[in-house]
Amino acid sequence: MPEQEIIPDTQRVRADDPAIAEAARILAAGGLVAFPTETVYGLGADATNGAAVARLYAAKGRPTFNPLIVHVADRAAAQRLGKFDAAASALAAALWPGPLTLVLPKADDCPIADLATAGLDTIAARVPAHPAAKIQKFTKIRQRQIGANKPEFPIRSRFNNTDVKKLKPLSGIDI
Repeated sequence: MPEQEIIPDTQRVRADDPAIAEAARILAAGGLVAFPTETVYGLGADATNGAAVARLYAAKGRPTFNPLIVHVADRAAAQRLGKFDAAASALAAALWPGPLTLVLPKADDCPIADLATAGLDTIAARVPAHPAAKIQKFTKIRQRQIGANKPEFPIRSRFNNTDVKKLKPLSGIDI
């Protein structure tokens, strides 16, 4: 059976403020966008929207047992998603924003879709420092979170998320 094209209408844009605002609109509508972080290029979805998260898994060919990292705008947003102990608080204070992912017990009222966490009782949260990863600053709902795709261990998927040339056809963002 031939592979079905998942994202037929790809738009390429520069990662400036108007494009980031458009990316926020696409995410709020359940779409997918690609964006750079300090370490990788991520394919993102609204992590509170289970259907959008399912589209992200399908686009990547990623197994659904492999949880996503949820990118948030700031530490306060991360604290709404996960329970911070003293060690997590110290690490976040010292290293966020930046390329640190914290795996935390989920907060009791965590709004993230179960599919994004692979049904686990933990959540992987990160506050990226790259300006283009600050999509949340353009959303009207500050709690909206972006689920990205960087795995903590190598997995097989359709593209390597450290190679922007392979990510562009999936997202359309010209980075």
